[in-house]
Amino acid sequence: MSDDVGALVAQFASSGPVKHVVIDDFLDSEYAQQLFDDLPDPKAMPKSRDYMFSDKRELSTLDRHSAISIQLHDIFMSPEFADLASKLVGHPVFLDPEYIGGGFHAGSEGSFLDLHVDFNIHPAHEDWLREFNILLYLNPGWEPSWGGELLLTDNPGNPTLAVEPRFNRLVMMECTDTSFHGYKQIAFPAGRSRRSVAAYAYSTVVAGSVTRHTTNWVPQDASLIKTALAKNWNRIVLTKNRFLGSGTLKNRR
Repeated sequence: MSDDVGALVAQFASSGPVKHVVIDDFLDSEYAQQLFDDLPDPKAMPKSRDYMFSDKRELSTLDRHSAISIQLHDIFMSPEFADLASKLVGHPVFLDPEYIGGGFHAGSEGSFLDLHVDFNIHPAHEDWLREFNILLYLNPGWEPSWGGELLLTDNPGNPTLAVEPRFNRLVMMECTDTSFHGYKQIAFPAGRSRRSVAAYAYSTVVAGSVTRHTTNWVPQDASLIKTALAKNWNRIVLTKNRFLGSGTLKNRR
């Protein structure tokens, strides 16, 4: 991690259209390769329960997958990392130690992720407001022809900023009601997936003081059926969760 926290704070404050910072070579190079080699097989990971339109997989077990992954968990849970995130946003935040909705992510062959805004209130904690998405990319030898750049915009109708998902690159992006992000269909080499590790930072709020919403999707050039589903997704999922519970919580198996 960069020692120049002040420079990162300045970078975050001046960035746009979604506030973010990019930290290259975040981990020791040897450890980063060990972490990549230790990633779970995408076929053993459950398909995202929050997205039905392509083969995106999630497994929220970073804290107990292996001795190697626990080392990254310890970094994310360290006071130093929480302090960095807190200085970026300007008030105290903390990371979810169970990585609900996060942990290991894999976009399998041909996958994509439509522009969306993430859920704001933690599924299991009504007083946790999501502040940051923390994304560590693990794609050795990534080439532009593979696609999969992280797209960031505050308005789906406006041009987006593209962040390359390079190996050992950490992106910390704000999570607000207008922090739209996603990635276009990938063309990774056969047998390769778009790999990342995701963690989320929260602040504490008074329960009920913020209107809860689940993931809000804004698909581009979509069919009428998909557009209608996306428009009503928040209502559908919140109703389902009320009776059946959050599916996102089930990705810690």
